[in-house]
Amino acid sequence: MEITMRLIRKNDISVLIDICNSVIESNPMSLDIDIKTENFILKKLSRHSKRYPIYIGETDSKPVCWLSFKRFDEDYPFDNVAVLEMCIDNRIYMEGLEKSLVSFAEQQAETLGYTKVITYIINTNQPLIKIFRSAGYRDVGILKKHGYKKGALVDFIMLEKIINTKIDDVNKYYRENYDFYDEYFTTKENSETERMTQAGMVRSPDDPYKWYFPMEEKN
Repeated sequence: MEITMRLIRKNDISVLIDICNSVIESNPMSLDIDIKTENFILKKLSRHSKRYPIYIGETDSKPVCWLSFKRFDEDYPFDNVAVLEMCIDNRIYMEGLEKSLVSFAEQQAETLGYTKVITYIINTNQPLIKIFRSAGYRDVGILKKHGYKKGALVDFIMLEKIINTKIDDVNKYYRENYDFYDEYFTTKENSETERMTQAGMVRSPDDPYKWYFPMEEKN
């Protein structure tokens, strides 16, 4: 069976409820034991956006899983980091599905412009942890007694993968989304232009980041 991923739609609330409730107590990224309702899903959806989307996975037009990215922190300096969550319908089995979802998540993370993806997995789920490790995720550490379930404190393994460290891409995002960063870079560029001009240098017409002295032969 092949799986097709798509962005969540407005009429998918019942789909999320159904998948979430199919894995109560068995989702390797959750400690939930309560049945989920529409209010829970609506609250979950409110924490997502175009930059932090939710995807639905389908096979033969039947939803069988979801995958989402959420903010690592509400503060803007961490916009470049996302937390990965995923949930697979407990009533179906597709060999290699988890591995495919991890691969899909990395592709989307790069498209969305994240520099890093983080995930948290209950330490008893070694098969899933191995899948992430084989995909290039590294162990950050063990979050001791990090969650609670049925009278016990549970450990989580925290894993991360660096997706893109092209600082120009990161700078572009912050300039486009925060006026104060656009002002910061504009001021910095004007200062650099003034300094280079005073030194008698000329900006290359082919590369705005390259300067040369007029008497130099341009490459």
